Amino acid sequence: MAGYGTNRATLISGNTNRVELAVIGEGQACWSPEGVPLFWQQGSNACVLIEAFTGKVRRGFSLNPGEKVAQGNMPILAVTPDASLVAAALVGTTGERVVVWNTEDGRLLGESEQTVRALSFSPDGSLLAMGDEFGRTTVFRTKPFALVANLAPGKRPNAINCLAFGEDRVVPRAGTNDPKRWVLAVGNSGAEIVIWDLAKRLPRSFCLGSDYNIQSVVFSPDGLSLASAGRGPVRVWDLMSGLQLLQIYDAGGSDTPALAYDSTGDRLAVGSTAASSSSFVGLVALEQHRGIQRLRGLNFNIRKVWFSPNSRLLAALSDDWSLAVWETDSGRLRQLFEVAGELADNAGGAFNAAGTTFGFSAGHEARLYDLQSGLALGKWNLPQGYADEVQFDAQNRLLLVRKEVSPNNPNSWSWILY
Repeated sequence: MAGYGTNRATLISGNTNRVELAVIGEGQACWSPEGVPLFWQQGSNACVLIEAFTGKVRRGFSLNPGEKVAQGNMPILAVTPDASLVAAALVGTTGERVVVWNTEDGRLLGESEQTVRALSFSPDGSLLAMGDEFGRTTVFRTKPFALVANLAPGKRPNAINCLAFGEDRVVPRAGTNDPKRWVLAVGNSGAEIVIWDLAKRLPRSFCLGSDYNIQSVVFSPDGLSLASAGRGPVRVWDLMSGLQLLQIYDAGGSDTPALAYDSTGDRLAVGSTAASSSSFVGLVALEQHRGIQRLRGLNFNIRKVWFSPNSRLLAALSDDWSLAVWETDSGRLRQLFEVAGELADNAGGAFNAAGTTFGFSAGHEARLYDLQSGLALGKWNLPQGYADEVQFDAQNRLLLVRKEVSPNNPNSWSWILY
């Protein structure tokens, strides 16, 4: 965790071990592929990537004469988790710009002449988000550097303080060619968080109820919840509904620009400055459940539920035609599909014996999904029907029985087996 002012950066290991590092001042923390902690920060007439243990500059990027890193609630910098790409918002005598570099060879990937208050890369470095003082967000592809989305302010045009990408767990019904899909959390000075569906360019949810402002946001590793902080307690939100799940009063309390989950989602690192009260650096242990496990990912009433033959998987269909599949032991969301139909309580579904595929039927269509990749292995158009029942037979064939209108007599209904 980077320092603040003249304070040194801190390495937290285990649950309680804290070690001060050689790097002083604000910046962005990351880890090299070989496991070396690095910090991305402003140096003298340059932006530098520094090795945390030694203070050695691994790569420097010269700035134009008179340029410096722009300042929001912290220096406006961004770095990918593996330190492969870095970005900086710069202000100088001739204007303001955002610059993106490749750290391996020092190459300039692109720049945009605009004024921003927050920057964030997607975890894979493919996208860079920028937020401005009027609540607007722009998203750029990094290779090649190009604008891909303009996102309007949320409920009000409040200045954006922080941004974070998270994995989009929803599998679109229309399919996608993108191997990775992302949602974007935008926190602003009006205590509002907007979760954007980047594929549809629409808000997926709003997280409301914080105090004062939002200064940091971070997605949990499972992509189903979001932690946020500002001036007040740390809060954890349900991603799909925007509902608050938890307030952590013992962490934060002052301005809190630093939040980070560990790889399991069971620990949350928090860093606060002394802007309004005392500074704080801590590690919070999170318990996901205490005997009764809540399966998250759906946002509307549940109409149908199906267990796999060995009860290790559970599927559920909600009224907004979202189909979720979880692992019952861990509660991990395996897949979240967009499906369609007419009446959710008439839909049919079933797992195969091995729990590797799921058959689903409703309305005018039946599908067979691969539960590892999320791909649709088969699609079949059907006449309008109701009361669908799906099963796999002993030869692993997908069977469907449903009630359909007779093609020769619209007043006559028949049970049809496929």
